[in-house]
Amino acid sequence: MDQELIENCRRLDAAARNDPDALRSLYADDFLIHRLDGSGETLVADKQAIISFFAGQRETDAASRDGNTVEYLHASRSRDIGMVIGKRTMQVSDKPVELIFSQIWRHQNNGWQMIRESVYAQSR
Repeated sequence: MDQELIENCRRLDAAARNDPDALRSLYADDFLIHRLDGSGETLVADKQAIISFFAGQRETDAASRDGNTVEYLHASRSRDIGMVIGKRTMQVSDKPVELIFSQIWRHQNNGWQMIRESVYAQSR
């Protein structure tokens, strides 16, 4: 597995909890996330929407975040494009949700930035 990509994922996770400026630098301006849930509903959100979501999560009880886990299943790159696949469990509105995700990262002069993420979300 590509450890540099995994480290960027970990930086993004940490920034989502407490560093909005770092979060902005890790998402590309053209970032999009496509989220599909168990009912078949699809949500597409851009950089600003996902940053706003994490800002709302930061305001929730810290104890609910303690149950969040992530497992990286694959990380590889070809030149300036990288892909990370993983599984995350997180608390959303006090309910555990399991997410299977695929992230596409792009390397430019200022480092790695995520450009796309696809997530399948399933309530437990």
